Amino acid sequence: MSSENSLPARYSLLLLAPALIFLAICYVVPVGYTFALSITEPALSVRNFLKAFEPLHLEVLLSTFEISISVAAICLMIAYPMALFICAQTKKVGGILLALVVIPFFTSLLVRNYAWLFLLGSKGVINSTLLKLGFISEPLPLMFNRFGVIVGMTHVLLPYLVLVLLDVLRGIDGRLSQAAASLGSGPFSAFRRVTFPLSRAGAGSGFVLVSVIALGFFVTPAMLGSPQDAMIANDIASEIGFLNWGFAAAQGILLLVITLVVIVIMQKAFGGLSMIAPSLKPDKPIVVRGQVSAPHSWLQWLDPILDPLWPFIITVAGILGLAFLFLPILIVFPLSFSSAQYFVFPPPGWSAKWYFAFIENRQWTDAFANSIVIALTTVVLTLAMAVPAALGIARSRSRFVVGAYLLIVSPLIVPTIITAISVFFAFTKAGLGRTTLGIALGHSIGALPLAVVVLVSAFTAFDWTLERAALSLGMTRIKAMFKVVLPILTGAVATAAFLAFLHSFDDLLIALFLGGISLETLPRRMWESLQEINPTIAAVSTLLVVLMTVLLSVVQLLQRRQEQRRLARE
Repeated sequence: MSSENSLPARYSLLLLAPALIFLAICYVVPVGYTFALSITEPALSVRNFLKAFEPLHLEVLLSTFEISISVAAICLMIAYPMALFICAQTKKVGGILLALVVIPFFTSLLVRNYAWLFLLGSKGVINSTLLKLGFISEPLPLMFNRFGVIVGMTHVLLPYLVLVLLDVLRGIDGRLSQAAASLGSGPFSAFRRVTFPLSRAGAGSGFVLVSVIALGFFVTPAMLGSPQDAMIANDIASEIGFLNWGFAAAQGILLLVITLVVIVIMQKAFGGLSMIAPSLKPDKPIVVRGQVSAPHSWLQWLDPILDPLWPFIITVAGILGLAFLFLPILIVFPLSFSSAQYFVFPPPGWSAKWYFAFIENRQWTDAFANSIVIALTTVVLTLAMAVPAALGIARSRSRFVVGAYLLIVSPLIVPTIITAISVFFAFTKAGLGRTTLGIALGHSIGALPLAVVVLVSAFTAFDWTLERAALSLGMTRIKAMFKVVLPILTGAVATAAFLAFLHSFDDLLIALFLGGISLETLPRRMWESLQEINPTIAAVSTLLVVLMTVLLSVVQLLQRRQEQRRLARE
């Protein structure tokens, strides 16, 4: 960073202060309180941690690892050809295909899981279709087992790996593959010799990242799995329900320690944190051993077989991967207009009555209104902290600022169940349970890093000569920020606000623990309607998809206008 663009250390500290104070009070202290509970409830001892290794709970922990690693491996196998397929397209077509990845990524987690309930159920789309075609005589057991859990989790986590691999593959100089082709390499041989070695570190980092995120999954195993497929987050929630706070806290701390160990390994091996926060990339590139070594000669026999088939394989695999991501969400739309009184596919007739049922039901509309109010409150709180924090991070490279940035982005990696139970324990003690402010503060913990990552990237790329010009004309730094910098970065600010809104609007765990009956959010209302699967859920899910698509389109429009202004200045 140029010294002309950097801020004095005291200014960076002042800009970071609101975010750091907030995280200290609402994130670090609650996690510390959770640790204290784990060794003091019901008495001072370590027996809560020892209990976590008893056969029943150890089985849940091992099951969590098995499912997480399996999902990450499947995601990697699907994401690689998808990313290669998208990269091979023209800019316009690639943009459309990327939208097919991004829309599910920004779609409510509950909606995506409900989509699989509609697809995998005994009367779901898949079984109904296979029965009508005569391929099976009775419904296949596709749900309420590990298969359903893995399918649902893969669908949720696949976009993470696709986006990581797209970033990695687009960073590879295309001339290298052209050089390999000019030396006689076919499509598969060029991938094996050039693309794969250069993208291996990114793929490894993405694999570990997805594994870590999967460790804390709660919703999908609860909706699509059986009790035998429960993961540690489900076990923690169950223990809290039984008021075993000390043991639940110990399980949360154990999961946190495991997560931190994996993150350290990921960072040492691949520089993985830079995948979610590009500003954390080291000044010197990380070199993976063997990256520039000779190609694997034992695979050369595959070259003549796969070279002519490789483009076809990538195309088919890419299209199937995109269909896997996007079609489950689309299936919700026709089901929401069903005239039947219960879920059935195909619908016997068409009607909008389930939309009217949603509008006329006070529980649903109150939950929707609560979610809007909480999400908007979260946006205000998040932006008030994220804008100055991102400015301080982008314009300083001191060790303190890098450490502060790591703290700010840590909630992206730490399993949500840990944040949720920590906030529940601490906020309940502080009297913030069952309040709009309490839930909004809890949501801001996860929304803050999302907003900061976006804004740091925008501030880092900003042309700060414009600010210096404003200062030379007599403006103060604050006035220049509001009159010059932020108006130019409207698209980035809108993106940060959108991500904060989406994070809050889609949250279940914090609302589940803190909300209570009197303050029900839409995700919680959907969760509590789990036993009442009917087209009302499909109608609500459709409305949420439309809402998020509209908001995403507005953000894209603002970003496009921001880019046009930048080009006009140049």
